[in-house]
Amino acid sequence: MSPTSSHAPAQRNSPAPPRSHRRWLACQLVPDRAQTVNSGTLKGQGTGNEQVDVSDVALYHDVNGNGRVDSGDSLLASSTYPANDGTVTLSVAPPFAFSGPTNLLVAYSFHT
Repeated sequence: MSPTSSHAPAQRNSPAPPRSHRRWLACQLVPDRAQTVNSGTLKGQGTGNEQVDVSDVALYHDVNGNGRVDSGDSLLASSTYPANDGTVTLSVAPPFAFSGPTNLLVAYSFHT
């Protein structure tokens, strides 16, 4: 993350998240000054095949801070793994600005 000017984050109106989105990673960012999230990169690794098993990777602003993807959360970015044990970049556009404690979730959707 890189510093940015202090201004209110853009309001994002997202449809309700798919029921198949499962929380994979939750984190709270606590900046000492205004910050902007432009992207995030994840590396797949392990016995599963991300390209075959994971249909979607999504980054959410966990607005209510409950650690679950629900209808109050804002979708910031989504993508798919290009290969097994590959790298996926979640490009946030427009960038997500925040200046206080902020909860983010990474969620996977799996092929059924």
